[in-house]
Amino acid sequence: MTNPNENRTILIGCDELSHLSIMLNALSQPIFNNYAVLTFSRPDQLLRSVAPDKIALVILGFKENQFVVNEFYSKQTHKSVSLFCFTRENNLPLNWPTGTNVFTYPLTLALNESSIASRLSSVLSLLNRPAVGSLQSFVPVQNGSVGVRDLSRYALELDQKNAVLDKIKAQVELIATNASKHVRSDLRSILMMIKQAKSDQRYWNEFKEYFNRMNPGFFQTLSQKHPSLTAKDLKYCCYLRMNLSNNEITRLMGINQESVRTHKYRLKKKMALSKEENLEHYLIRVNSRPGRITA
Repeated sequence: MTNPNENRTILIGCDELSHLSIMLNALSQPIFNNYAVLTFSRPDQLLRSVAPDKIALVILGFKENQFVVNEFYSKQTHKSVSLFCFTRENNLPLNWPTGTNVFTYPLTLALNESSIASRLSSVLSLLNRPAVGSLQSFVPVQNGSVGVRDLSRYALELDQKNAVLDKIKAQVELIATNASKHVRSDLRSILMMIKQAKSDQRYWNEFKEYFNRMNPGFFQTLSQKHPSLTAKDLKYCCYLRMNLSNNEITRLMGINQESVRTHKYRLKKKMALSKEENLEHYLIRVNSRPGRITA
């Protein structure tokens, strides 16, 4: 069977050699073998690149990404191409035209090969939905105005928020080790606020609203079929249905890898699935027809 991603190209635009090297090493992993990779050190080179229908994704790591975004989307033929932009701390927030797809991630949080590989793999999986009816088609046909790219962008932004909070938490804890008793007390209050921000139910409610628009009846059907599932169980099932990796789930839920594996085992037990049954495939079949789960 022909792979739909063969002969498609990932473009990388980056003006710092050290950053470009990390990105290339990340894309050398086997999961990206079906893609060709082209690199550009100057925006004008990238803007004269291959035809849009051959581009799988454009990765931008320029100091002035906004200029490149503006120029890239000034061509009508490029509107369907998705951009993944590594943002810098001293840059203004990126803007992009309505109807285009831009993912952003802070450069300082992603400058290691495994992090970049995991992030890009997730984005490509979400952008390249397989044919309807395949078990790998983890997101059903769009319902309403919210699409898979909107949902994936929201998940990435939520992940980004948690990553920033983790970084702040680590810095506060480091300061606390050499602080006076009075200052440590104040720092503990800050750490408590960080913990509350990470568990803020509003973020989950907004994400759940997006998910419900794309997967109408998923939570209701799953809860009816398995009434013992908790709110945390349903959240985990939602992320599994989106085909998020274990690494992404650990960041989104604030748990470690072992907890992810344990939770997955307990979910299968609650759902009375056999050892051989694949939990992700089972969740994909949930609500495949209104009000029932196919066998």
